[in-house]
Amino acid sequence: MIRRPPRSTPKPSSAASDVYKRQAARSLTYVQRFEDHTIYHEVRGKYCKTICVMLPAPSGDGIVANDTVEAICTLAGIKNIKAKIHGSHHPHNTVRAVFAALEAVESPEDVARRTGSMIYRVQ
Repeated sequence: MIRRPPRSTPKPSSAASDVYKRQAARSLTYVQRFEDHTIYHEVRGKYCKTICVMLPAPSGDGIVANDTVEAICTLAGIKNIKAKIHGSHHPHNTVRAVFAALEAVESPEDVARRTGSMIYRVQ
């Protein structure tokens, strides 16, 4: 006997999808970029046994990193960066270590605010 598919496919519950959309919106992370193409300074992120070291790169170098880090940096709008993963290369741990590193990036304004100093622009 052949079973027919239902005539109308059930749609996902809108309440459940709204909950997931709100959770995703809350977990968004802003990544500060230097001159809109790289990070401000060298950062390290650690999760379990995975350590991610990210270095700023000059314009035109591109993303020099493994596939997981490259995908995250591309989605974050970073065009030039060098990154190295030490320790475990498990993709889940790598993602957490990369996000820990990107959250540790501080702009000069953040450093000045934290230390109570002034920023002088040289033109």
